[in-house]
Order: sequence, then structure tokens, then C-alpha cells
Amino acid sequence: MLRTELRTGWTVRGISGDPSGHVPETYQAEVPGCVHTDLMKAGVIPDPYLDGNEAALGWMYGIDWRYATVLDPSAVPLQSPAPGERVDLVFDGIDTVATIRLGNGPDRVELGRTYNMHRSYRFDISQHVTGRPVELEVDLQSATAYAEAEQERLGDRPSAFPAPYNFIRKMACSFGWDWGPDLRTAGLWKPVRLERWSVARLARVMPLVTLDTAGTGRVELRIDLERLDSEAALRVSAEILGHRAAGVVDAGATSATLVVNVPDAPVWWPVGYGGQPLADLTLTLSTVDQELDRSQRRIGFRTVELDTTRDEVGTAFTISINGQPVFVKGVNWIPDDHFLTRITAERLDRRLDQALAANVNLIRVWGGGIFESD
Repeated sequence: MLRTELRTGWTVRGISGDPSGHVPETYQAEVPGCVHTDLMKAGVIPDPYLDGNEAALGWMYGIDWRYATVLDPSAVPLQSPAPGERVDLVFDGIDTVATIRLGNGPDRVELGRTYNMHRSYRFDISQHVTGRPVELEVDLQSATAYAEAEQERLGDRPSAFPAPYNFIRKMACSFGWDWGPDLRTAGLWKPVRLERWSVARLARVMPLVTLDTAGTGRVELRIDLERLDSEAALRVSAEILGHRAAGVVDAGATSATLVVNVPDAPVWWPVGYGGQPLADLTLTLSTVDQELDRSQRRIGFRTVELDTTRDEVGTAFTISINGQPVFVKGVNWIPDDHFLTRITAERLDRRLDQALAANVNLIRVWGGGIFESD
């Protein structure tokens, strides 16, 4: 598989909902990014975190935006797909209600529409890849307008705040919360890329990791595939800490399970109960003579159990790790920045170090934010 990130050459502009002409120009855009950070960089709007700027930028709620770029053959592989090959346009995250179009002039086509900030999207663009430059547009509808229309269509629902955050699949705190601003962002908040592949690809890999009483770790890999050749002989193989397993995927099958056993596996513990060793796991999809796709991640070996048996005051609620009951000292995690693309690995390191210094051993990811990164 050949992956090409689409990071450069993007622009953003308002396309409707701006009668006062606050954003009359086309501005350079960063992807991943959002409209607010792009306009701040261009000097068009002030920092919403300062003074009364949050309220002063309420005019941004109603604007529809267009992100655009040109896929240039000099920068990305746009040659026509070979027989049995496919080219996908992949968005890891779009905020939020979008229409995606590809093509030049009258040949422009709509690839699809999105309505969910919390998932990825994939479009087969093979028939539109001809070796020539091609324009890509992503139109983002006002999240406020969409949510209000859904509220009108469905009828109102109970809510903690007046903003209609519960009528759109967007992080709730984008509409403000008791701890954060109401900014209602829009943008391509996760990477965009092209993927050129053939035969089959790994659509999803879910490792289920357990540890038995003898200290043997077990990694059960549940694998979903997308295939272009239903009859091709496929193989999956996995390696972790020098231990390997391999299997054959039956013709036509789009799922497989592979198990790797790791004797004397390094045991992962919550802080205060032991160390936190992690191990590199690599899964490979291949034909007899060609690697097709690969997935890599780090995992820890541990068991987690929740005891809710009856006791003298009702029911227990005891979390045990590796058979050891844990006294939970937990905190609630909210997004580290309203502008999600400003959250770096270094910032996360600092926050988790602060939690560690406060003797925290459990962090709950709050449901009004995002699915946090690994």
C-alpha cells in the first residue's frame, strides 16, 4: 500500500452566511486544522481565548466554509490505476457536516457527504485519477444551522445548555461548556491522504489482550479485510516480542482471527502497583510473494475485571487488574485544547505527568469531547 499525506496547498474561504463580509478573502489553510486557527494565523480574527473575543466571534457560527486544494501529479501519485488497483481518498476526521467534490469544471462530481466528526471516511476515486491535476473541495455546512434544522425536524430534547449540541455528531463542548468556550469549530481536524492499494487491505485490526494465571499473554487479533480480488490467496502474520503466528485467509473471506501466545509476558500494572511495560505488535497482510498492508501498535499485557457482586450494603464496584483489587484515584479528562490540532504529544505527556504527580491512577475520557488518540 502506498500512502500519501495531503497536507499542503489547502485554502479556506467563507461561501455563505457572511452578510457583513467578515471574511471576504481566500486564506491559506493548514490540514489538519480548523477555520479559527487558519483565520488567526492570517490575522483576520483575534485569539478567542482572550478578553471578550469569544462572544465577539459569534458571527462565525452561521458561516459555511470551503476547504480546497489541487491534487498535483508532481506532488502526489495520480497515474491511472493499474488493473486490479484502487485509489482511495481518506479523511481521518471532518468537523463536521461536509460535502466532498472532486474534478475540474463541469466534470466535478460529488463523492459523498459526512455528518459525524467522530469517524473516518473513505472514497474510491480510481475513475477520477487520470494523471492530470484535479481539484478537491470540501464544503462545510454551519454546524449551528444543521443542528437547529435537526432540532426543528425532530422536536426539542432535554439538554444542559441552550445550544443545540445534542442534534449533531460533533463534540458537545464545541458549543461551550461550564469549563470552556463556545466556538463551534469547522475544519479538517485529522489527516487527509491518498491510499493506492491492490488485492486487499486491512480495514480494521482489534487486538484482545489477556494474561492467564501462569503468566502467558494471549493476543487475539480480530481482523477485517476489504478485498478487490475475492479469490486471491491471502496470509496474515503477527509478531510480538519474538513470538509469531501466521494463518491463511480463505478465498472470499473478509475477516480472520489470529492468536499469538507470549509465555512469561511482561505484566502491565496501574501506577503504584508495578511497571507499565509495552510491547510492539506488528500484523502483516500479504499474498504468497507480496506484502499488501501492515498494522503496528503497542500493547500491554493485563487482565481487567469488574466485580459487582452483592455485599452488605448493596453491590460491589471493584476494579481488579491482574487479579489485584485497585483503589481507584481518578480524574475526568476533557480535551486539552478547544482547537484540537494544537494538542501535541508533548502537551499530552505534560498533562499525564501532572496526573501522575497528583497520584492519579485512572483517567476517564469525558463523553462530551472526542475519542482521544492512542
